[in-house]
Amino acid sequence: MDKKDHSKANPTVYKSALCGKKIDEQTNSKASEQKGPDNTAALKAQALEALDQSMQKQSKMGKIIVFTIGIISFISSLVLIFLHGFTFVVLTAVIIQAVFSCALISGVSWIRYLFAISAFLNIIPSLKAVLEFINQPYPLALTLFILLTLYQTACGILLIFNKSVSEYMYAQKYK
Repeated sequence: MDKKDHSKANPTVYKSALCGKKIDEQTNSKASEQKGPDNTAALKAQALEALDQSMQKQSKMGKIIVFTIGIISFISSLVLIFLHGFTFVVLTAVIIQAVFSCALISGVSWIRYLFAISAFLNIIPSLKAVLEFINQPYPLALTLFILLTLYQTACGILLIFNKSVSEYMYAQKYK
């Protein structure tokens, strides 16, 4: 029998194969303890159910994170209308941000990385603003820039490294 590298195969099939092996190992060890052929099938069903619930919970958390980032991003672009007025440039920025937010929520992976890179790149100007306002008598502005810097850092980290976000994006991609 040929040994194949299944890591390059369809990710869904590969994940299923790995989960199946883990479930087989768990149920075989438990079935040998509990003696009886019917126990193996029941234990496999329980393990599959537990795995499915865990994956659904993780995907739901990822959905909450992605929706929050997308909605906050769109709302922050709407603030431009109030700050700079209703001009063509502002309207274009709001429309582009709306499209990017919808794409992020829909699971477009390159938009995910665009959002993350953008968040990391926006940390530098935010830190510069924090340093400028640190000696100013306006604590509200300093507080807002500190919160903005923390938010952007969290967005970048969550979009790239969070397993729940990865699971949600994966589920959206293969939906």
